[in-house]
Amino acid sequence: MTIELTRSYEFLAGVLFMLAVASVIYLLFPVARTAMRWTGFACAPLGPGFEQLYMRDSWQPVFCICFTVGPFRFGIEDFILAASVAAIGAGVSESVLAHTHRIGFPKATRAGVCRLMAGGMTALGGTWLLTDAGVHSMHAQFFVVFGIWFAMVASRRPRWIGSSLVAALVMAAVMGIFYTTYYLRLFPDIIDRWWIKEKYWGLFFGPLPVEEFLWGGICALYCGTTARLCFENADSSVISVAHPTTLEP
Repeated sequence: MTIELTRSYEFLAGVLFMLAVASVIYLLFPVARTAMRWTGFACAPLGPGFEQLYMRDSWQPVFCICFTVGPFRFGIEDFILAASVAAIGAGVSESVLAHTHRIGFPKATRAGVCRLMAGGMTALGGTWLLTDAGVHSMHAQFFVVFGIWFAMVASRRPRWIGSSLVAALVMAAVMGIFYTTYYLRLFPDIIDRWWIKEKYWGLFFGPLPVEEFLWGGICALYCGTTARLCFENADSSVISVAHPTTLEP
């Protein structure tokens, strides 16, 4: 493994915005904290994996500290972005569920963590296979992640669909706010320098491909209630959890 310090902070500045949004939700909604912690923890390792696919046909970011392992390149930004977006989705969805259905988050278990991470690895593996078959990496992720969410959540817990959709819409809105009020003001030419725009569908909101909004929305849709389903146990009661973090077998 080689490590290169590039002194480029553009990507880092972007992911810190997402981390700040996740932190605000974490502070404002205690009922969602357990879901945010575990969802962020499980999804953070997926960031570098998905990044390998995005760099083929979506964009070419510059990492602040670039780690190279064989043919793979990634940065600390990948972990932060994946964890933050996952936490935002879980935080919004759990807050909605807590206020509409008056249900708390199930107790965290080792088996639940394993199921949650297995779901993420399945999403990455399916996206990788479709990308290798010639599908654009982001489009492949949309199809795979939506399919897994529908199979795991929508078809089994239809009353959770509303909270998942709210999480998706909020995350799409966060993406729009992020770019228009922050990122493109700091780095006006970042889209032209990093994005491989000819590979996208060709639908743009200003300079932004529509895929940017769909990416945020579909990630939050999946992360919104997947952790709840993975931790839910048929023979254990659902409890309110502003604090518990202890893993039980």
